[in-house]
Amino acid sequence: MKDKLAPEDLDKVLGILIEKNQDFDDLVFDLSNFLEIQAENNEASGYHRLCTFFKEHSFRASEKKVFILAAKGLANKEIAETLCVSKNTVKFHLKNIYRKAPINGRISLIKHGSDLGL
Repeated sequence: MKDKLAPEDLDKVLGILIEKNQDFDDLVFDLSNFLEIQAENNEASGYHRLCTFFKEHSFRASEKKVFILAAKGLANKEIAETLCVSKNTVKFHLKNIYRKAPINGRISLIKHGSDLGL
């Protein structure tokens, strides 16, 4: 039987994945795989809701990265530095997120992230 992880343990999982991965793309890939496994184990979990949210709104990988970091409260400059992109690239992805999902600003994005287990 697979172990189930409570949504509040996401920070621990992120810490482990960050230590394991040097590249943020690898981190997001591993996190996506982890979330899918957790979603299969518990459809009521925040992980399932997050995966479903990303699929329903057709988020690209870069948009998922920006969404996760923004939902954790990082500023555009911090997101840009983490992803090694420009602040304008972050703004571009945020505009796409706001256009694709029922999100109309940073506060709404953070609330959605919290509701989804981030």
